[in-house]
Amino acid sequence: MINKIRSVVENSFVIWAGILFLLILVFTGKSSTIVGNYFPVVTPLKIDSIEEIFHKGLPSVIISGTSTKLRNCDQRAMNWFIREGRNEGSVFSMFMDKPKSREIGVIEFKGIVVGLPKNKIEFSRSEVVHDCFGGQVRVVTQFFTGSKAYKK
Repeated sequence: MINKIRSVVENSFVIWAGILFLLILVFTGKSSTIVGNYFPVVTPLKIDSIEEIFHKGLPSVIISGTSTKLRNCDQRAMNWFIREGRNEGSVFSMFMDKPKSREIGVIEFKGIVVGLPKNKIEFSRSEVVHDCFGGQVRVVTQFFTGSKAYKK
């Protein structure tokens, strides 16, 4: 009898610990990033070219490249960040083409404007935000990580 009670308590502890872990993920907002790490919507951007421009008077670049869309989800945002030392800040970014629904498969980007000089792109990263399953699940996928973005 005591072994049976001990077994129930041990099993319920694992269940409650799992539930607590899931609640922490949901309430801290990290679940969308974790889902994106294991089940990405797109593959990382492969850059074909970077052209230096001035956008609204500031040094910027236009990036062209390809990525593969793996799942049918609706894109909501593209966020670009730069990291210098321990500090990270957001950077202006936009797609030059009009918003459109993209099908599963290889996607060619002709103009991603990023508000950074060309020599700072290697210190930057980008993520894209998608809504999946009719907006029920938000997924954040790493879209680009520069070669020096997170090296110490």
